[in-house]
Amino acid sequence: MQLTTSLPQGFSTFITNLGIRDKSEDFLFVKSDVASVADGVFTQSVFSGPSVTISRQNLKDSKAQGIIVISKNANVANGSVGIADAEEIIRLISTETGISANDILIASTGVIGRRYPMEKIRSGLSGIGEKLTAADFHLASRAIMTTDNVPKLSTRQVGNAKLVGIA
Repeated sequence: MQLTTSLPQGFSTFITNLGIRDKSEDFLFVKSDVASVADGVFTQSVFSGPSVTISRQNLKDSKAQGIIVISKNANVANGSVGIADAEEIIRLISTETGISANDILIASTGVIGRRYPMEKIRSGLSGIGEKLTAADFHLASRAIMTTDNVPKLSTRQVGNAKLVGIA
């Protein structure tokens, strides 16, 4: 995939397979060097999962410094244990990176009704602060895939700003 503009500076990523579902990348963390103005668009469903409710809460101050994306497991319909698991993942990332837990968003996509494999996640996130590398948005677009056949990445230059979108 050829990009039409250079990528924005000031971001790092951690992309890996934590064994959530198969052998492909299933975990993405994008970190900004600084807390940034942020907003989100969320489902309108009253039956939203922990990732949506936690991220809505964390965006009330309109800022974020990192986002976690877990693919192949939606962490929906797991009750209070699903909420506790999502909160624990945010705490782990916060501790490892020094980012306030309130400035970390979380998104999950994939199978409904399956709990996160927390032992694998805990093990895979150990030392994440030292594993962050220069942002690789192409690989990031692959890491968030569930049933997609191709990664989706778009970049645009708007004035002095460089925008990157992955879906």
